[in-house]
Order: sequence, then structure tokens, then C-alpha cells
Amino acid sequence: MLMGPEKIERLLPHGPRMRLIDAIVSFDDESLLAITARHLDSDNPLRRPCGLLPITTGIEFAGQVTALHGALIDRSERSTPRQGYLVMARDVAWQIERLDQLESALEISVALLNHSDQSAMYHFRIATEAHSLLMKGRIAVYFQGVST
Repeated sequence: MLMGPEKIERLLPHGPRMRLIDAIVSFDDESLLAITARHLDSDNPLRRPCGLLPITTGIEFAGQVTALHGALIDRSERSTPRQGYLVMARDVAWQIERLDQLESALEISVALLNHSDQSAMYHFRIATEAHSLLMKGRIAVYFQGVST
């Protein structure tokens, strides 16, 4: 494990309850692999009132991994992470309906496809030890406060 929850909290703008990523396993300028078991938490803020955590919430998990990657490769002198907004999810496909029924940690990988000062696009994959692929797709992030 390269980074645990304490360092991740400093890299994400999310509050502690909404931080969905437990650890960063590896990263470089083009990709990042993270793990989490937060989908198993009964108080996960993305759960529906009936306790269901749909697979589509995987997009938010992947979005947080892209935010971590962006913060780690941003070599500016910012004291806080740059605010970004998930603005697009495309070509999203999944193999299961619910995350809350899984018993093992999620492995979330992102690969940077392209980026500029205003935006970034990533390919993402979500898997577990037992399932080589649960969800995949592309997501785009727009960065707030960037002038054109």
C-alpha cells in the first residue's frame, strides 16, 4: 500500500463520510490503482434507504480515484486539491447490479486518456479478486476556476 486513509483525506475535497477510497496501491503519471471496502459499510452515504448500493454508484468511486490521480500528478504549489466536477460518463458497462452484495474489496483502476488545464478524461475499471470485471467506462472531469 502506497497511501492510506490519512493521506487520501488530504488529497480529496470530500468530507470524511463521503471519502470512498481506502488505499492507493500504485500510481504513475498515466494511471492509478486503488482499493476500498467502503461499499460494504452499512452507513455508506450512497446507499438507498433500503440498503441497496447499485452498481452505478461505481461511477462515483471511480471519480474519486481520478481525483486522487489528478492531485498526485498536479505538481503545482496548491495548498488544497483543485476542485473538479464529474461532467460525463460514457461507454459504461457492468456485469452485476449491486455493490452491496459483494464480499471482497473493490479494485478500482483509472488510466488517463487525455488532459488539459480545464479537463481530463479517464478510462476506469472496477473489479474484485473473484470478478475480473464488474464495471468499466470513461469519465471526464472539468476543473473549476480555470480560465480559458
